Amino acid sequence: MTAINQEDFPILKNDRILKVIKGEKPDKLPIWVMRQAGRISGIQKIAYIFRDMPNTELACEVTLMPIERFDLDAAIIFSDILVVRQALGLEVEMKESVGPVIKDPVTIENLKNLNSEGAANRLNYVGKAITLTRKKLNGKVPLIGFSGAPV
Repeated sequence: MTAINQEDFPILKNDRILKVIKGEKPDKLPIWVMRQAGRISGIQKIAYIFRDMPNTELACEVTLMPIERFDLDAAIIFSDILVVRQALGLEVEMKESVGPVIKDPVTIENLKNLNSEGAANRLNYVGKAITLTRKKLNGKVPLIGFSGAPV
């Protein structure tokens, strides 16, 4: 994996959300919307396509859509927490008007059945999407991500 050089990215112009994260006071309250890419009109259908054909350019395009439409203070990388499950060979069915349906939850008993061979390579597009999106944001707002884990 190639190390990322911060000099390859434009200077950040809007750091409101980062200031709040660090406990500092921004010039005004930052705004971002949980699941902003997946819930904006017209993007939900792309989410279904993405599940079947995840790729760098599509993840970047969908991430940028809310930033282009609204005055938000952060972009959220469009990569569902379910892609890790898919990369491990576990089925996730996307049902129209329902969302993701998980047939076999991951349990301690079935951990040995996970297909971890090559999983990192199957997720390689996510790192590339982060780099591409940061460059296309041109420093307008920070790019943030999310993760999920069992509780």
